[in-house]
Amino acid sequence: MTAGRTDNEEIRSEETTGTHDCGLTVREQTQNLLVFAANMGLGYLAAPVVYVGLTQAALLEALGHDNATSNLPSSVVMCLTPVPIVMAWYFPTVRMLKPVIVSCYLIHVLAAAVVALVLVSPTVDWVVGAVIFHAAAVGIANGTSSAFQWEMLGRGVAESRRGAAFSLAFGLGPILAVLGSLGSQMVLDGRLGSSPFSGLDFRWNFALLFMVTAPIMGAGAWLSTKYILHPPAVEAPRQSFRTVVFGGLREFVSYRIILITVLAYVLVYMGYMILPTITLYTKTVTGEAAQNLVGYQNSLRFGFKVVAGFVLGWLLTRTHPKAGPLVTSGLCLCSVLWALLAPGQWFLLSFGLMGAGELFDAYFRNYIICCSRRSQMRRNLAFLSMIGLPIGLTPYVYGRVVDQVGVLSGSYSITATVTVNEPTHAYQASGTGTRGFTIVLDPVTNGNATARLTGTITDPGTLDTFTLRVNWGDSLSADNETAHTCEASATGTQEFTMEHQYKDFSDSMDDPYTITATLYSEKGFQAAFKVSLCLLALGLMVIFWWMPRNPRPRAADPAALELGSRTTLDGPPHGSGS
Repeated sequence: MTAGRTDNEEIRSEETTGTHDCGLTVREQTQNLLVFAANMGLGYLAAPVVYVGLTQAALLEALGHDNATSNLPSSVVMCLTPVPIVMAWYFPTVRMLKPVIVSCYLIHVLAAAVVALVLVSPTVDWVVGAVIFHAAAVGIANGTSSAFQWEMLGRGVAESRRGAAFSLAFGLGPILAVLGSLGSQMVLDGRLGSSPFSGLDFRWNFALLFMVTAPIMGAGAWLSTKYILHPPAVEAPRQSFRTVVFGGLREFVSYRIILITVLAYVLVYMGYMILPTITLYTKTVTGEAAQNLVGYQNSLRFGFKVVAGFVLGWLLTRTHPKAGPLVTSGLCLCSVLWALLAPGQWFLLSFGLMGAGELFDAYFRNYIICCSRRSQMRRNLAFLSMIGLPIGLTPYVYGRVVDQVGVLSGSYSITATVTVNEPTHAYQASGTGTRGFTIVLDPVTNGNATARLTGTITDPGTLDTFTLRVNWGDSLSADNETAHTCEASATGTQEFTMEHQYKDFSDSMDDPYTITATLYSEKGFQAAFKVSLCLLALGLMVIFWWMPRNPRPRAADPAALELGSRTTLDGPPHGSGS
C-alpha cells in the first residue's frame, strides 16, 4: 500500500483482495506476538485487583460499608467504557500507539500504590475515595490499553500468525489468573508461612495485594516498549470529534441485525452485573465473610474460563457465530440460578459458571464483526463500547435493591444483652421495627475484651428466615462485621449468640464502641437475583429468536467512517506505506 492512496481506495482494496500483510519481518512479528501475549498474561495474573469487582466489594464490606457502596467500584468502571473512543480520537496517529499503551500500564502502577498507601494509613476515612479513584483509573487504562494493543496486533502481526497470539494469551492466560487468585487468597488470609507478611491486620493484607499489582503492571509497561512498528512518514491529522465519533451512529443503529444484537448484549450484560452482589451473598449462604473466600471465587471463575475458552472456540469452528452468545448467556443464567438455590459451599460453583459465561463479551464482539464490513469493524466495536455507560449503574442498583428490600418491616421484636468479660459489666438494649438496635459500649477494662451478644428475635411469620448483621464498632478488626442466620421457627421465636474480641479495648471513657445490629431478610438478595434472571432470560429470547445464525454485512455499504486515521482491529494501516 502507498501513503498516497485515498481511504476509499484502501477500503475497496481491503474488501476485494482480503490481503493483510503487515510489512514487518518474521522476527519483528514474533516479538510483537510474544509481547501481546505476555501483556495479556500479566493482566490475568493481576486479575484479582485489575478486574474490578470481587476484591473491591469484599474490602469495602469488611470496612462496614453497605451493599450499594461496596458495588460502586464496578459501576465506576462500567461508566468509563466510552473513554477509549475519546482516546482513539485524541491520539489518532500510529506513532502514538506505543506511548499510550505504556502510559496506561503506568496509570495502573500509580492507582495500585495509592490504595496501598491509604490502607496502611492510620485512618480509614479515605479508603472509599482511594478505591473509587483506583476503579476510575483502571476503567480508563484497561479499556484504552486493550483497544490500542489490539490495533498494535493488527498492524504488527500478519493475519495468518495471530492465532498463535490468541492461543498464548487466552488459552494460557486464565491459568495465570487462577494462580493469581490463589495467591491473593493466601495474602488476604494472612497465610504466607514464616514471612514477615503473615498474620497482618486485614487492611495490611489488602494493601499488600494492591502493592503486588504495581510491579506486575510495571512489567507490562516495560514490555510494551518492545513493540515494533514502523509508522508512516506522514499521517492524517485529527478530525473533529463530532465527525469521528458520532458521524456513523445513525448508520450503526439503522442496520436491523446490529440493533437486535445490541439489545441482546445490553440485556445479558445487565444480568451479568449481578456478580458483585453474588459475592456479598457469600456470608449469608456459607457463613464465611466474603473476604475469606474471594480468592477461591476468583480461582473458580478463571478455572472454568480456561475450559470454556477452549470448548467455545471449538464450538465456533463447528457451528456458527450465534452459538457463542447463546451458550455464554445461558451459562450466566445458570450461574444466577445456582447462587439462588445452591446451599452451603456448593454455592461457590456459581462463580465458576459465571466465569465461563462472562466470555459472552468476546463472542458478542465476534458477532458484531460478522455483521460489519472490514471498513466498519472498528467503528462498530467502538459504538458497542459506549453501551457500557448505562450498564455501569447496574451493580449499584442491585445493591440498592438488596438494602431496601432486605430490611424488614412490621412487628419484629429484638431483645439483646451484651456481656463484656464479666457479668457485672452488662449492657442491655432492645429495639422494635425495621432497624434493629444500637448499643453504645463504653470500655470498662484494659487489654483484650470479649463481648458476647445474646438475644431473642420474635417474629409472627413462622416461615421467615433472617440474617442479623452486627457491626461491632471495631473498624480495625477483620471481624468487625459478623452475621447470624436465623432459620424459620415454628414457634416464631429465635435465639442468637454472637461474640467479638476487642484486641485494643481501652479503659478510656472517651473511646466508646458502638454496636449496631440490623435484621435483614434474604428477600433482598433473592429480589436482586430475580431481576438478573429476568434480564438474562429476555436476552436469551432475543438471541434465540431474532439473531440469525450466520450474520452478514448489509448489501449496501455507505462510505466508511473510521476513527481518525485508524483502521479496524483486523486490517492493515491505511496509508501506512506497508
